[in-house]
Amino acid sequence: MGTQFMPIHMNALHLADVSAQTKIKCASQCSAHPQCRTFNFDTATQICQLFQGDTIATGSTVSAVQTSMFGSVRLMETFFTAYNRSCDQCADNRFLRCVNDTCQCQQNTYWNGSFCLPQLPLPCMECEPNRSMCREDLNLTCQSYSKCDYANQTCNITDAPTTDTTTEVYSTSTVSTGKWVLVGNMSIGRSCHTSTLIPSENDTVIIAGGIFTSQSTVIDKFVLSNLSIFACGGMSTFRKYHAAEYLNSSGYIIFTGGESNSSFTLESAELFNPISCTVVSSNLTMTSPRQCHTITTLPVSSKLFLVGNRSKSRSAELFDPNTLSFSVVNSTMNVDRYIPTSTLLPGVLSSEEGILISGGFTPGNPNTTFPEYYNASFGYFVMSPTNMAASRSYYTATLLSDPRTVLICGGFDRYVNYLDSCEIYNHISKNFSLITNHMSVARSYHTATLLQDGKVLIVGGYDGGTVFDSTELYDPASKTFTTGPSLNNARYLHTATLLPLSGNVLVCGGEDTANVLASCELYYR
Repeated sequence: MGTQFMPIHMNALHLADVSAQTKIKCASQCSAHPQCRTFNFDTATQICQLFQGDTIATGSTVSAVQTSMFGSVRLMETFFTAYNRSCDQCADNRFLRCVNDTCQCQQNTYWNGSFCLPQLPLPCMECEPNRSMCREDLNLTCQSYSKCDYANQTCNITDAPTTDTTTEVYSTSTVSTGKWVLVGNMSIGRSCHTSTLIPSENDTVIIAGGIFTSQSTVIDKFVLSNLSIFACGGMSTFRKYHAAEYLNSSGYIIFTGGESNSSFTLESAELFNPISCTVVSSNLTMTSPRQCHTITTLPVSSKLFLVGNRSKSRSAELFDPNTLSFSVVNSTMNVDRYIPTSTLLPGVLSSEEGILISGGFTPGNPNTTFPEYYNASFGYFVMSPTNMAASRSYYTATLLSDPRTVLICGGFDRYVNYLDSCEIYNHISKNFSLITNHMSVARSYHTATLLQDGKVLIVGGYDGGTVFDSTELYDPASKTFTTGPSLNNARYLHTATLLPLSGNVLVCGGEDTANVLASCELYYR
């Protein structure tokens, strides 16, 4: 007979079911999750179950089918030497998180003097409507067997403190396509902001700028290893509708343009060090003021290509990270456009590189169907021989695993009809073709992120009346859409960042129907 771990409350302590080929890989999945303490692995189904609980107080081992086995994380006191110290001491520690500038236990764990151990869910029913268990770190207490109370009221997580707590909402049923977990709040609510992956820091993201609940230059840093979000310095200038890019040569982030707190379009740019959380240079100047523009790294030259604006513009410019200077691209776009998308495309030759520029607004033609291509190797723009299947603004353009193809989804057309359609651009044939299957809803201001399995995760959005918490997955192989797990918070104008080491996706900020959001949530595959 085999054995498996049985938690005292499956809904509260079960984290996720993931696929793993071996017990070792299942153990690695548990090690990568900051809340995982125990796992079950079935050699027949290759299903790996991850749990918060342990066999000390929150579960036990039971007999199971012969192919079943379990394992647990062995805790050592050295893992927790940073407890109660300054946050820089636990930046890469998955067992601790930053709270009030000190290293504290992860959510749903408590300090016993030596370790952070899993909290015991209180013996009462899940709180409605989001079915979160009563736990000490939510400031919820069990008032009766049938309900949990906060401040003597029926439990509602929106009433719980949000400044220094992290709330995880547990699904009442297994979701085969993944799971969304709330991982905490940024220092402030943000929309129209930027989230930039820091490749040198193991799935770390810098979140900056945007429309705030209060105008502020503060920058936040997300660290996956301990699921922490904390303030990390600030920009020299308040910016929203700006652009950001990581510079491989220096490890800095460049913030460009945007709109100031006086509603002026900015031509300034600045360099930020994500390790020290400091501004390195604040006196860079673009050739033109820009907001709602795009910024793309050209791999061959390592230069950055900037194009677009919130007002009509045909100009583009390049940033050289070696000289820290901007220069005008001598060639201009063939069409005036603003708020387009820019997608890096491979060339026919390895030395070639270029960018597909599509959609956006054009004077006299509110949403354009005329795409064009910037050939970075020769420095000129050329119109595409074919047009997009539909005019679109505020849509997404995602380069697929087959780098010859781009998935273009949603937005709204020149008549402000919100679109549920998607189309594929083929870089070899230069053709745009509508996909027969449509998204489940019309979406704009959403995100579309390429996952490591080649599928595209489409998240949230707005259709002119409804803000969506729904997600869906596009499969390029079958050209079909399937329903994904729902977000914990409906949102649009948010950011979505693939974390390449874990394969998870971090979604932060945005807006719902009434609020600018500070929350972030993580999509677990």
